[in-house]
Amino acid sequence: YGRNRSEGWLRSAVRPYRGRLALACLAGAGALGSAVALTATSAWLISAAALHPPVLSLTVAIVAVRAFGVAKGVLRYAERLLSHDVALRALAGMRVRVWSTLVRLGPAITEHLRRGDLLTRVVSDVDSQQDVLVRVLVPAVSAGLVGLGMAGALGALLPEAGVVVLGGLACAGLLAPALSALAARKAERDTTTLRAEAGSRTVEILEAAPDLIAFGAAGRRHEALRGVTAELTRALRRSAAARGLGAGVGTLAIGATMIGCLTAGIAALAAGRLPGPALAVLALTPLAATELVAALPEAAQRFLSARHSARRLSELDATATPSSEPARPRAIPVPAATLATSGLAVRWPGAAEDAVRGVNLAAGPRATVLCGPSGSGKSSTLAAIMRYLDPSAGHVRIDGVDTLSCPGDAVREQLGWCGPATHLFDSTLRENLLLARPRATDGQLV
Repeated sequence: YGRNRSEGWLRSAVRPYRGRLALACLAGAGALGSAVALTATSAWLISAAALHPPVLSLTVAIVAVRAFGVAKGVLRYAERLLSHDVALRALAGMRVRVWSTLVRLGPAITEHLRRGDLLTRVVSDVDSQQDVLVRVLVPAVSAGLVGLGMAGALGALLPEAGVVVLGGLACAGLLAPALSALAARKAERDTTTLRAEAGSRTVEILEAAPDLIAFGAAGRRHEALRGVTAELTRALRRSAAARGLGAGVGTLAIGATMIGCLTAGIAALAAGRLPGPALAVLALTPLAATELVAALPEAAQRFLSARHSARRLSELDATATPSSEPARPRAIPVPAATLATSGLAVRWPGAAEDAVRGVNLAAGPRATVLCGPSGSGKSSTLAAIMRYLDPSAGHVRIDGVDTLSCPGDAVREQLGWCGPATHLFDSTLRENLLLARPRATDGQLV
Protein backbone atom coordinates (compact mmCIF):
# COMPACT_ATOMS: atom_id res chain seq x y z
CA TYR A 1 0.00 0.00 0.00
CA GLY A 2 2.82 2.43 0.90
CA ARG A 3 4.62 1.60 -2.32
CA ASN A 4 1.49 2.35 -4.37
CA ARG A 5 1.04 5.67 -2.57
CA SER A 6 4.65 6.73 -3.24
CA GLU A 7 4.40 5.87 -6.95
CA GLY A 8 0.97 7.49 -7.18
CA TRP A 9 2.46 10.73 -5.83
CA LEU A 10 4.48 11.22 -9.02
CA ARG A 11 1.84 9.78 -11.36
CA SER A 12 -0.75 12.28 -10.20
CA ALA A 13 1.68 15.16 -10.78
CA VAL A 14 2.61 13.98 -14.30
CA ARG A 15 -0.89 12.97 -15.45
CA PRO A 16 -1.80 16.38 -16.97
CA TYR A 17 1.37 16.31 -19.09
CA ARG A 18 1.27 12.74 -20.44
CA GLY A 19 1.13 13.96 -24.05
CA ARG A 20 4.30 16.02 -23.71
CA LEU A 21 6.02 13.17 -21.90
CA ALA A 22 5.15 10.78 -24.73
CA LEU A 23 6.56 13.28 -27.24
CA ALA A 24 9.76 13.50 -25.17
CA CYS A 25 10.11 9.70 -25.29
CA LEU A 26 9.57 9.69 -29.06
CA ALA A 27 12.08 12.51 -29.55
CA GLY A 28 14.61 10.66 -27.41
CA ALA A 29 14.05 7.48 -29.39
CA GLY A 30 14.49 9.47 -32.60
CA ALA A 31 17.79 10.92 -31.37
CA LEU A 32 19.14 7.52 -30.33
CA GLY A 33 17.85 5.93 -33.52
CA SER A 34 19.58 8.61 -35.59
CA ALA A 35 22.85 7.89 -33.76
CA VAL A 36 22.59 4.17 -34.47
CA ALA A 37 21.57 4.76 -38.08
CA LEU A 38 24.44 7.23 -38.49
CA THR A 39 26.94 4.60 -37.38
CA ALA A 40 25.43 1.88 -39.56
CA THR A 41 25.19 4.10 -42.64
CA SER A 42 28.73 5.40 -42.17
CA ALA A 43 30.07 1.87 -41.82
CA TRP A 44 28.36 0.80 -45.04
CA LEU A 45 29.46 3.96 -46.89
CA ILE A 46 33.14 3.59 -45.96
CA SER A 47 33.30 -0.09 -46.82
CA ALA A 48 31.31 0.36 -50.04
CA ALA A 49 33.44 3.33 -51.13
CA ALA A 50 36.57 1.20 -50.74
CA LEU A 51 35.32 -0.92 -53.66
CA HIS A 52 35.29 2.19 -55.96
CA PRO A 53 31.69 1.88 -57.21
CA PRO A 54 30.01 4.61 -59.31
CA VAL A 55 29.56 7.77 -57.21
CA LEU A 56 25.84 7.89 -57.87
CA SER A 57 25.39 4.59 -56.03
CA LEU A 58 26.72 6.27 -52.87
CA THR A 59 24.63 9.45 -53.09
CA VAL A 60 21.74 8.20 -50.95
CA ALA A 61 24.10 7.01 -48.20
CA ILE A 62 25.97 10.35 -48.25
CA VAL A 63 22.73 12.31 -47.86
CA ALA A 64 21.53 9.89 -45.16
CA VAL A 65 24.72 10.43 -43.13
CA ARG A 66 24.15 14.19 -43.17
CA ALA A 67 20.45 13.81 -42.37
CA PHE A 68 21.08 11.47 -39.42
CA GLY A 69 23.81 13.76 -38.09
CA VAL A 70 21.51 16.78 -38.12
CA ALA A 71 18.50 14.85 -36.83
CA LYS A 72 20.47 13.53 -33.86
CA GLY A 73 21.20 17.01 -32.53
CA VAL A 74 17.76 18.47 -33.29
CA LEU A 75 15.84 15.56 -31.76
CA ARG A 76 18.10 15.49 -28.70
CA TYR A 77 17.39 19.18 -28.13
CA ALA A 78 13.65 18.56 -28.53
CA GLU A 79 13.78 15.67 -26.07
CA ARG A 80 15.64 17.78 -23.48
CA LEU A 81 13.20 20.65 -23.95
CA LEU A 82 10.07 18.50 -23.62
CA SER A 83 11.27 16.29 -20.75
CA HIS A 84 12.52 19.21 -18.66
CA ASP A 85 9.34 21.15 -19.37
CA VAL A 86 7.27 18.27 -18.00
CA ALA A 87 9.62 17.78 -15.04
CA LEU A 88 9.56 21.45 -14.01
CA ARG A 89 5.78 21.68 -14.35
CA ALA A 90 5.31 18.49 -12.32
CA LEU A 91 7.75 19.68 -9.64
CA ALA A 92 5.90 22.98 -9.30
CA GLY A 93 2.65 21.08 -8.71
CA MET A 94 4.31 18.74 -6.22
CA ARG A 95 5.77 21.64 -4.22
CA VAL A 96 2.34 23.25 -4.04
CA ARG A 97 0.96 19.93 -2.81
CA VAL A 98 3.66 19.65 -0.11
CA TRP A 99 3.06 23.24 0.94
CA SER A 100 -0.70 22.64 1.09
CA THR A 101 -0.10 19.55 3.20
CA LEU A 102 2.02 21.50 5.68
CA VAL A 103 -0.66 24.18 5.89
CA ARG A 104 -3.31 21.50 6.42
CA LEU A 105 -1.33 19.85 9.21
CA GLY A 106 -0.49 23.14 10.90
CA PRO A 107 1.79 23.58 13.92
CA ALA A 108 0.13 20.70 15.75
CA ILE A 109 2.15 18.32 13.56
CA THR A 110 4.93 20.42 12.04
CA GLU A 111 6.14 21.64 15.46
CA HIS A 112 7.10 18.04 16.22
CA LEU A 113 9.04 17.61 12.97
CA ARG A 114 12.61 18.78 12.61
CA ARG A 115 12.92 21.88 10.46
CA GLY A 116 15.83 20.46 8.52
CA ASP A 117 13.79 17.36 7.72
CA LEU A 118 10.91 19.53 6.48
CA LEU A 119 13.36 21.50 4.35
CA THR A 120 14.71 18.27 2.86
CA ARG A 121 11.20 17.08 1.99
CA VAL A 122 10.20 20.37 0.38
CA VAL A 123 13.44 20.78 -1.60
CA SER A 124 15.57 17.65 -2.05
CA ASP A 125 12.85 14.99 -1.95
CA VAL A 126 10.74 16.89 -4.47
CA ASP A 127 13.75 17.64 -6.70
CA SER A 128 14.67 13.96 -6.82
CA GLN A 129 11.37 13.19 -8.55
CA GLN A 130 12.50 14.94 -11.72
CA ASP A 131 15.20 12.26 -12.08
CA VAL A 132 12.44 9.68 -12.58
CA LEU A 133 11.27 11.59 -15.65
CA VAL A 134 14.46 13.05 -17.11
CA ARG A 135 17.00 10.35 -16.25
CA VAL A 136 14.94 7.20 -15.84
CA LEU A 137 11.67 7.07 -17.76
CA VAL A 138 12.58 8.91 -20.97
CA PRO A 139 16.02 7.25 -21.45
CA ALA A 140 14.65 3.78 -20.63
CA VAL A 141 11.69 4.01 -23.01
CA SER A 142 13.85 5.52 -25.76
CA ALA A 143 16.53 2.84 -25.35
CA GLY A 144 13.91 0.07 -25.40
CA LEU A 145 12.30 1.30 -28.61
CA VAL A 146 15.60 1.80 -30.42
CA GLY A 147 17.05 -1.46 -29.12
CA LEU A 148 14.14 -3.46 -30.52
CA GLY A 149 14.37 -1.61 -33.83
CA MET A 150 18.11 -2.19 -34.01
CA ALA A 151 17.76 -5.92 -33.34
CA GLY A 152 15.03 -6.16 -35.98
CA ALA A 153 17.08 -4.27 -38.60
CA LEU A 154 20.22 -6.36 -38.09
CA GLY A 155 18.07 -9.48 -37.95
CA ALA A 156 16.70 -8.62 -41.38
CA LEU A 157 20.29 -8.35 -42.59
CA LEU A 158 21.40 -11.57 -40.90
CA PRO A 159 18.98 -13.48 -38.59
CA GLU A 160 21.63 -14.86 -36.26
CA ALA A 161 23.09 -11.37 -35.82
CA GLY A 162 19.66 -10.11 -34.76
CA VAL A 163 19.48 -12.81 -32.07
CA VAL A 164 22.97 -11.91 -30.83
CA VAL A 165 22.09 -8.21 -30.66
CA LEU A 166 18.84 -8.90 -28.85
CA GLY A 167 20.63 -11.02 -26.25
CA GLY A 168 23.44 -8.50 -25.81
CA LEU A 169 21.04 -5.58 -25.37
CA ALA A 170 19.03 -7.61 -22.87
CA CYS A 171 22.18 -8.14 -20.80
CA ALA A 172 23.36 -4.53 -21.11
CA GLY A 173 19.95 -2.89 -20.81
CA LEU A 174 18.21 -5.15 -18.28
CA LEU A 175 20.71 -7.31 -16.43
CA ALA A 176 23.31 -4.57 -15.84
CA PRO A 177 20.81 -2.03 -14.38
CA ALA A 178 19.22 -4.80 -12.29
CA LEU A 179 22.60 -5.76 -10.82
CA SER A 180 23.41 -2.10 -10.17
CA ALA A 181 20.07 -1.52 -8.43
CA LEU A 182 20.36 -4.72 -6.39
CA ALA A 183 23.89 -3.91 -5.24
CA ALA A 184 22.96 -0.29 -4.40
CA ARG A 185 19.58 -0.92 -2.82
CA LYS A 186 20.66 -0.45 0.79
CA ALA A 187 23.15 2.29 -0.11
CA GLU A 188 20.48 4.39 -1.85
CA ARG A 189 18.06 3.97 1.05
CA ASP A 190 20.78 4.98 3.50
CA THR A 191 21.79 7.92 1.31
CA THR A 192 18.27 9.37 1.33
CA THR A 193 17.96 8.98 5.11
CA LEU A 194 21.44 10.31 5.86
CA ARG A 195 21.02 13.33 3.61
CA ALA A 196 17.86 14.25 5.50
CA GLU A 197 19.63 13.72 8.81
CA ALA A 198 22.62 15.83 7.73
CA GLY A 199 20.30 18.60 6.59
CA SER A 200 18.39 18.52 9.86
CA ARG A 201 21.53 18.68 11.98
CA THR A 202 22.96 21.51 9.86
CA VAL A 203 19.81 23.62 10.22
CA GLU A 204 19.70 22.97 13.97
CA ILE A 205 23.33 24.03 14.40
CA LEU A 206 22.80 27.22 12.40
CA GLU A 207 19.60 28.19 14.21
CA ALA A 208 20.86 27.37 17.70
CA ALA A 209 24.46 28.52 17.21
CA PRO A 210 24.41 31.28 19.89
CA ASP A 211 22.97 28.96 22.56
CA LEU A 212 25.26 26.08 21.62
CA ILE A 213 28.32 28.31 21.86
CA ALA A 214 27.16 29.86 25.16
CA PHE A 215 26.68 26.44 26.79
CA GLY A 216 29.79 24.87 25.24
CA ALA A 217 27.80 22.30 23.24
CA ALA A 218 28.82 23.40 19.74
CA GLY A 219 31.76 20.97 19.58
CA ARG A 220 29.60 17.94 20.34
CA ARG A 221 27.03 18.99 17.73
CA HIS A 222 29.73 19.49 15.10
CA GLU A 223 31.24 16.11 15.91
CA ALA A 224 27.84 14.44 15.54
CA LEU A 225 27.33 16.17 12.18
CA ARG A 226 30.76 15.00 11.01
CA GLY A 227 29.80 11.45 11.97
CA VAL A 228 26.62 11.64 9.88
CA THR A 229 28.46 13.09 6.88
CA ALA A 230 31.11 10.35 7.17
CA GLU A 231 28.36 7.71 7.03
CA LEU A 232 26.84 9.53 4.06
CA THR A 233 30.20 9.47 2.27
CA ARG A 234 30.51 5.73 2.82
CA ALA A 235 27.01 5.18 1.48
CA LEU A 236 27.81 7.26 -1.61
CA ARG A 237 30.96 5.21 -2.20
CA ARG A 238 28.97 1.98 -2.02
CA SER A 239 26.50 3.45 -4.47
CA ALA A 240 29.31 4.45 -6.85
CA ALA A 241 30.79 0.95 -6.66
CA ALA A 242 27.43 -0.56 -7.58
CA ARG A 243 27.10 1.88 -10.46
CA GLY A 244 30.56 0.86 -11.67
CA LEU A 245 29.54 -2.79 -11.52
CA GLY A 246 26.53 -2.11 -13.73
CA ALA A 247 28.58 -0.06 -16.18
CA GLY A 248 31.20 -2.80 -16.38
CA VAL A 249 28.63 -5.52 -17.08
CA GLY A 250 27.02 -3.31 -19.74
CA THR A 251 30.34 -2.61 -21.46
CA LEU A 252 31.24 -6.31 -21.41
CA ALA A 253 27.86 -7.21 -22.92
CA ILE A 254 28.23 -4.68 -25.75
CA GLY A 255 31.75 -5.91 -26.50
CA ALA A 256 30.56 -9.51 -26.58
CA THR A 257 27.68 -8.48 -28.85
CA MET A 258 30.10 -6.86 -31.31
CA ILE A 259 32.32 -9.95 -31.36
CA GLY A 260 29.31 -12.23 -31.80
CA CYS A 261 27.93 -10.17 -34.69
CA LEU A 262 31.36 -10.04 -36.34
CA THR A 263 31.81 -13.80 -35.99
CA ALA A 264 28.36 -14.51 -37.43
CA GLY A 265 29.01 -12.03 -40.25
CA ILE A 266 32.34 -13.59 -41.21
CA ALA A 267 30.71 -17.02 -41.36
CA ALA A 268 27.85 -15.66 -43.49
CA LEU A 269 30.31 -13.83 -45.78
CA ALA A 270 32.32 -17.01 -46.28
CA ALA A 271 29.10 -18.87 -47.13
CA GLY A 272 28.10 -16.21 -49.64
CA ARG A 273 25.04 -15.15 -47.68
CA LEU A 274 26.27 -11.63 -46.86
CA PRO A 275 27.78 -8.93 -49.08
CA GLY A 276 31.11 -7.43 -48.02
CA PRO A 277 29.95 -3.90 -47.06
CA ALA A 278 27.26 -5.40 -44.80
CA LEU A 279 29.98 -7.03 -42.69
CA ALA A 280 31.15 -3.58 -41.60
CA VAL A 281 27.59 -2.75 -40.59
CA LEU A 282 27.39 -5.87 -38.43
CA ALA A 283 30.77 -5.16 -36.86
CA LEU A 284 30.35 -1.45 -36.04
CA THR A 285 26.62 -0.95 -35.40
CA PRO A 286 26.65 -2.80 -32.02
CA LEU A 287 29.16 -0.22 -30.79
CA ALA A 288 26.51 2.46 -31.23
CA ALA A 289 24.36 0.56 -28.72
CA THR A 290 26.72 1.81 -26.02
CA GLU A 291 24.89 5.12 -26.12
CA LEU A 292 21.61 3.29 -25.58
CA VAL A 293 22.56 1.48 -22.39
CA ALA A 294 25.40 3.50 -20.84
CA ALA A 295 23.15 5.59 -18.57
CA LEU A 296 20.77 2.80 -17.54
CA PRO A 297 22.71 1.50 -14.46
CA GLU A 298 22.78 5.03 -13.02
CA ALA A 299 19.11 5.46 -13.97
CA ALA A 300 18.23 2.37 -11.96
CA GLN A 301 19.96 3.80 -8.89
CA ARG A 302 18.33 7.19 -9.30
CA PHE A 303 14.97 5.45 -9.49
CA LEU A 304 15.66 3.74 -6.15
CA SER A 305 16.67 7.04 -4.54
CA ALA A 306 13.65 8.86 -5.97
CA ARG A 307 11.33 6.10 -4.76
CA HIS A 308 12.63 6.45 -1.20
CA SER A 309 12.11 10.22 -1.42
CA ALA A 310 8.60 9.70 -2.82
CA ARG A 311 7.81 7.42 0.10
CA ARG A 312 8.82 10.18 2.52
CA LEU A 313 6.57 12.63 0.69
CA SER A 314 3.64 10.20 0.66
CA GLU A 315 4.07 9.60 4.40
CA LEU A 316 3.77 13.34 4.98
CA ASP A 317 0.75 13.55 2.68
CA ALA A 318 -0.94 10.62 4.45
CA THR A 319 -0.57 12.20 7.91
CA ALA A 320 -4.02 12.75 9.37
CA THR A 321 -5.16 16.31 10.00
CA PRO A 322 -5.33 16.93 13.78
CA SER A 323 -8.43 19.11 13.41
CA SER A 324 -11.81 18.02 12.06
CA GLU A 325 -13.88 19.70 9.37
CA PRO A 326 -17.68 20.01 9.80
CA ALA A 327 -19.98 18.02 7.55
CA ARG A 328 -22.32 21.02 7.28
CA PRO A 329 -20.17 24.12 7.74
CA ARG A 330 -21.62 27.36 9.04
CA ALA A 331 -20.59 30.83 7.91
CA ILE A 332 -18.73 33.29 10.13
CA PRO A 333 -19.78 36.95 10.15
CA VAL A 334 -17.25 39.04 8.21
CA PRO A 335 -15.54 40.93 9.68
CA ALA A 336 -15.59 39.15 13.04
CA ALA A 337 -16.05 41.36 16.08
CA THR A 338 -15.64 39.15 19.15
CA LEU A 339 -13.66 36.08 20.19
CA ALA A 340 -14.47 34.04 23.29
CA THR A 341 -13.52 30.72 24.85
CA SER A 342 -15.31 28.86 27.62
CA GLY A 343 -13.77 26.01 29.62
CA LEU A 344 -11.25 25.44 26.84
CA ALA A 345 -8.88 22.49 27.19
CA VAL A 346 -6.27 21.54 24.59
CA ARG A 347 -4.33 18.31 24.14
CA TRP A 348 -1.61 17.78 21.56
CA PRO A 349 -1.74 14.63 19.37
CA GLY A 350 -0.24 11.64 21.19
CA ALA A 351 -0.19 13.39 24.58
CA ALA A 352 -1.65 11.69 27.65
CA GLU A 353 -2.75 14.89 29.36
CA ASP A 354 -4.11 18.28 28.39
CA ALA A 355 -1.49 20.96 27.79
CA VAL A 356 -3.89 23.60 29.09
CA ARG A 357 -7.39 23.50 30.56
CA GLY A 358 -10.08 25.78 31.89
CA VAL A 359 -9.28 28.75 29.63
CA ASN A 360 -11.99 31.42 29.63
CA LEU A 361 -11.45 34.64 27.72
CA ALA A 362 -13.29 37.26 25.75
CA ALA A 363 -11.74 39.73 23.34
CA GLY A 364 -12.67 42.31 20.78
CA PRO A 365 -10.57 43.77 17.95
CA ARG A 366 -6.94 44.64 18.83
CA ALA A 367 -7.18 43.15 22.34
CA THR A 368 -4.33 41.44 24.19
CA VAL A 369 -5.75 38.43 26.01
CA LEU A 370 -2.85 36.00 26.52
CA CYS A 371 0.45 36.60 28.24
CA GLY A 372 2.72 34.50 30.37
CA PRO A 373 6.08 32.77 30.57
CA SER A 374 7.31 30.12 28.16
CA GLY A 375 5.47 26.83 28.63
CA SER A 376 2.37 28.38 30.17
CA GLY A 377 0.12 27.23 27.28
CA LYS A 378 -0.12 30.27 25.03
CA SER A 379 0.77 28.35 21.84
CA SER A 380 -1.56 25.48 22.76
CA THR A 381 -4.45 27.87 23.27
CA LEU A 382 -3.71 29.68 20.01
CA ALA A 383 -3.55 26.37 18.12
CA ALA A 384 -7.13 25.61 19.22
CA ILE A 385 -8.32 29.15 18.51
CA MET A 386 -6.79 29.00 15.01
CA ARG A 387 -8.49 25.60 14.39
CA TYR A 388 -5.21 23.73 14.05
CA LEU A 389 -6.33 21.54 16.97
CA ASP A 390 -9.76 20.47 18.15
CA PRO A 391 -10.40 21.33 21.82
CA SER A 392 -10.44 18.31 24.11
CA ALA A 393 -13.06 20.20 26.14
CA GLY A 394 -14.84 23.53 26.03
CA HIS A 395 -15.61 25.82 23.11
CA VAL A 396 -14.14 28.58 20.97
CA ARG A 397 -16.66 31.05 19.56
CA ILE A 398 -16.35 33.88 17.05
CA ASP A 399 -19.30 36.26 17.23
CA GLY A 400 -21.18 33.52 19.11
CA VAL A 401 -20.54 30.83 16.46
CA ASP A 402 -18.72 27.69 17.62
CA THR A 403 -15.61 27.41 15.43
CA LEU A 404 -15.96 23.60 15.29
CA SER A 405 -18.98 24.16 13.07
CA CYS A 406 -16.96 26.35 10.65
CA PRO A 407 -14.29 25.45 8.07
CA GLY A 408 -10.78 25.87 9.42
CA ASP A 409 -9.73 28.18 6.60
CA ALA A 410 -12.72 30.43 7.21
CA VAL A 411 -11.76 30.75 10.89
CA ARG A 412 -8.14 31.52 10.11
CA GLU A 413 -9.16 34.21 7.62
CA GLN A 414 -10.60 36.20 10.55
CA LEU A 415 -7.54 35.83 12.76
CA GLY A 416 -3.93 36.93 12.45
CA TRP A 417 -1.06 35.03 14.01
CA CYS A 418 2.52 36.31 13.84
CA GLY A 419 4.65 33.57 15.31
CA PRO A 420 8.06 34.04 16.97
CA ALA A 421 9.96 32.37 14.10
CA THR A 422 8.86 34.46 11.14
CA HIS A 423 10.51 34.15 7.75
CA LEU A 424 10.64 36.47 4.77
CA PHE A 425 11.18 34.77 1.42
CA ASP A 426 13.64 36.30 -1.03
CA SER A 427 11.01 38.24 -2.92
CA THR A 428 8.97 41.41 -2.61
CA LEU A 429 6.96 42.25 0.50
CA ARG A 430 3.82 41.97 -1.61
CA GLU A 431 4.67 38.39 -2.65
CA ASN A 432 5.31 37.44 0.98
CA LEU A 433 1.92 38.83 2.03
CA LEU A 434 0.18 36.99 -0.82
CA LEU A 435 1.26 33.66 0.70
CA ALA A 436 -1.42 34.17 3.35
CA ARG A 437 -4.14 35.24 0.91
CA PRO A 438 -3.17 34.68 -2.74
CA ARG A 439 -6.23 36.49 -4.14
CA ALA A 440 -5.92 39.62 -1.99
CA THR A 441 -6.03 42.99 -3.74
CA ASP A 442 -3.38 45.68 -3.23
CA GLY A 443 -5.85 47.63 -1.08
CA GLN A 444 -6.37 44.64 1.21
CA LEU A 445 -2.62 44.08 1.50
CA VAL A 446 -2.07 47.70 2.56
